[in-house]
Amino acid sequence: MHPDLQERNLDRLPLTIRRIASAAAKPNRTFAQVQRARNFMTGNLTKEQRLGFLPVWFFNLDPARVPRPAILETLEQNPAAVEDISCAAVSLLGLFDIGPAWDTAVSLWPRVWPWVDFIHLHWHYLEGFPALGSQQEFYISYISCLHRFHRDSDAETLVLITSTPNFWSTLVKGWTFLADVDDSLDRRIMLNGIGGFAADAEVSKHPERLQEMIDEVGSIDILARLVMDFIAAVLKKTSRDAFVFVNRLLLFISDIDGRTRAEADWHEVPLGRLSSRLASMGFSWQLVCALLAICQILEPDIDRVANQCMRLLTRIIGHIGPNTWLVDHLQCGLLHAVLLLARNCTIYGWNSNEHVEFFMETAIPTGLVYYYPASVLKTSITAADAVISGDAFKKNAQLSEMWQQFLGRVTENLKVLGDVQDGGSFVAYRACDNTQCCNIQTGESMAGRCSSCQAFYYCSSACQRADWKLRHNAACADYEHLLLSARLSAPQLRHRERWFIRALIQNRYMHERRSICVQQVKLLASCHAESTAGLRPIIFTLFDFAFSPPSVGVHTVDPAHPSQIDPELPAGSLLDTEGPEWADLVSRADKDRGYMHLHGMRVIDGGGLQIVIIPLRTNNLAVYEGLVGLAHQMCLGEVTEEEMVDRVDALLAANAHVVEIH
Repeated sequence: MHPDLQERNLDRLPLTIRRIASAAAKPNRTFAQVQRARNFMTGNLTKEQRLGFLPVWFFNLDPARVPRPAILETLEQNPAAVEDISCAAVSLLGLFDIGPAWDTAVSLWPRVWPWVDFIHLHWHYLEGFPALGSQQEFYISYISCLHRFHRDSDAETLVLITSTPNFWSTLVKGWTFLADVDDSLDRRIMLNGIGGFAADAEVSKHPERLQEMIDEVGSIDILARLVMDFIAAVLKKTSRDAFVFVNRLLLFISDIDGRTRAEADWHEVPLGRLSSRLASMGFSWQLVCALLAICQILEPDIDRVANQCMRLLTRIIGHIGPNTWLVDHLQCGLLHAVLLLARNCTIYGWNSNEHVEFFMETAIPTGLVYYYPASVLKTSITAADAVISGDAFKKNAQLSEMWQQFLGRVTENLKVLGDVQDGGSFVAYRACDNTQCCNIQTGESMAGRCSSCQAFYYCSSACQRADWKLRHNAACADYEHLLLSARLSAPQLRHRERWFIRALIQNRYMHERRSICVQQVKLLASCHAESTAGLRPIIFTLFDFAFSPPSVGVHTVDPAHPSQIDPELPAGSLLDTEGPEWADLVSRADKDRGYMHLHGMRVIDGGGLQIVIIPLRTNNLAVYEGLVGLAHQMCLGEVTEEEMVDRVDALLAANAHVVEIH
């Protein structure tokens, strides 16, 4: 037993108070005597003198006196049990008042815990006991004592406490009162106590701890709501202490997911039980709001909290398509928050550059293939002017360069957005999908599209009937996912959003047209040279918008074996080359040589990557036949590569009138 808990420790008390304390530590003590001892202890005594009461509380917390639950139904008929409970309750509160040294915990905990657990489990029977006070007051005092143990204890003592069955139930019960604590000192104590244990919970190694918390509050959803409600309260009273607790909560969430705190692949980490529920409840919006507040607290180590926010935010949005998350988060102030974070990294030395780079170079730009995020970004850029026009950005070359690079990545998409919104874009035009027609006209003048797959458009009912008899009746049921216009296309897009994507790929094609044509000639020439039968492959052009800036690659497909696609195609597994949709598209492109070209667009969607097919259509073969002729000449050695490039330029200039649309 620790010396401070032994009876002779009463000798440090003044004589008159010693008599009162001694009477409260006798087998025949009464509740009144124990209550009187506590009243004297909380009076005008020194800290050293208060420690003299430890033997009193130690004696009255004898676990052998904990009543059996069965007698609680008839508690009023058991005055001895009432006396034991009352004396133990006062002793717990007296002990919590002292805040004993951590080295007494090994001796105290086996006596403290049985009574805490008893009161915790049976509060509904004990409510109204004069010795207990309110439930909120009890848990504030309890967690205050735990905080002192956690702050000063050695690892062995912490293991003793945290491995106690049902301990985590009592901790989360105290957590439920946290949002209602108004006193700043009590609030800080609760923050530190709950946060300290939560951050060190090692839940991934001890899943029963999480289960105890869930069982106590009722469900994982309620635990997630507890996290969100507290952070919402923190945002109303921003302080460093409050956000230190937020940091501990985020560490706790990461621990539940089984992640170490220093993993390099944090942005690829899957979501666990709690973080998945938080994500579905809009927690990432709270993280953006928290980040905005954190960036205003320029105190030491606060950047660690910002980094934890960003890590979890990145993991959550990595499992949601940008068409879903980017709109909401930009409206919450994401761009503003990232710019403040960039400022703090550059001016105040925060260690958050990787997060700034991720959002400014990848997450935001690659999400702008979607109409609504691009629309909201225009507003966000205007709203960010308060940060950009500040001295930090004006006078710092690094920040100015970062902003200009960001604008360079998004300007093209925003310009295309403006064209679509003004109604002056090419997207009003469509090509008839009857391979014997290929008529290009405005969408309004189209007779309609296939009502079943919703993927093919026709300029007249006659063309639709002709294409149905020729080939579409055999393939219609298979068209569900691959084409941008398909019924079940991924991502799921509305009419205006599809227009915007078509406009983006068209704009990128016109910018890269010369380069694409040169690549096509080289590829056709090499394939022609390798083919003994003179067979020409189908060219598949992939526009990769999953990265910023987008890239373009030209690849080959064997029309006789459509699944045998160019192995150099990036992320080729994303394209279902074994499926009937792809086979039919390759067949169409093969039969419509020059009138239809296979173009694809790779985008980020739903936490993954997705390729959608957006064919290029024309009603004039002049460019195509010219490129095929150049490839044949290169194969025969009649033109050099340099001459071929010049002839491609001349060919495109001579056929500037040729309409090519997606």
